[in-house]
Amino acid sequence: MHTARILIVMLLVMAPGMAMSASGGLLSGGQSVWEGEVELGILIDSGNTDATTLKGMLYLQQERSAWRNSIRASTRYRKVEDETTEQKYYLSNQTDFKFNETDYSFVRGRYDSDRFAALDYRASVVSGYGRRAWQRGERYLDLSLGLGYSVTEYKVPTTSDEENDGLVSRLALDLVYPLSINAEFRQQASTEINMDSHESISQSITSVQASVGQTFALKVSYIVERDSDVPADRANTDTETSLTLLYEF
Repeated sequence: MHTARILIVMLLVMAPGMAMSASGGLLSGGQSVWEGEVELGILIDSGNTDATTLKGMLYLQQERSAWRNSIRASTRYRKVEDETTEQKYYLSNQTDFKFNETDYSFVRGRYDSDRFAALDYRASVVSGYGRRAWQRGERYLDLSLGLGYSVTEYKVPTTSDEENDGLVSRLALDLVYPLSINAEFRQQASTEINMDSHESISQSITSVQASVGQTFALKVSYIVERDSDVPADRANTDTETSLTLLYEF
């Protein structure tokens, strides 16, 4: 039952982007152009403790006159003394349908899992309205509000149900602020609230990246993730600071 539900949600996550990519020039002329970046970080400890931590991310965006499609996939893996201690996966796909230069509707799917945390998996599909609230050249602020359905399962019981299925609302912002021709500041934040259990899932990603040559960049990120409903022996908030290398194309 759980496997079937996961497969259905995964198809919903990818369906909007696949459909729009397949339509090609139906909404606008010309060839579709994909842009993106690959992010990779590695930390190796040796001596008293032998440990390896890997972090990877792939981001793709397809921009057309009438719509845009954004796909993000990431993973984090850690092994200590030949034993895996962390293994996370994340996948999201958002398709924006533009009404004009500032307003758009969107469909967004997301799936993430964490092998060693309380969370087994979480998946959601949300649609709603977005607006580019501010723009000055390449600097801009996007705000969005959506409503959808979420499926969440934990490995151990939480203060609410072991599996939380229900309607969710989502608030999000995305601020991009170039600091110079080679450096950029970005702030992304989102909150999903389960309308039935009132559980809230929040994430904040603050980053600064600087170009190194034509296609590479260094990126410093600070990530805060908060879940209002976790088992008693686990913290509500996780933070992560990382320095990674990006390949842009």
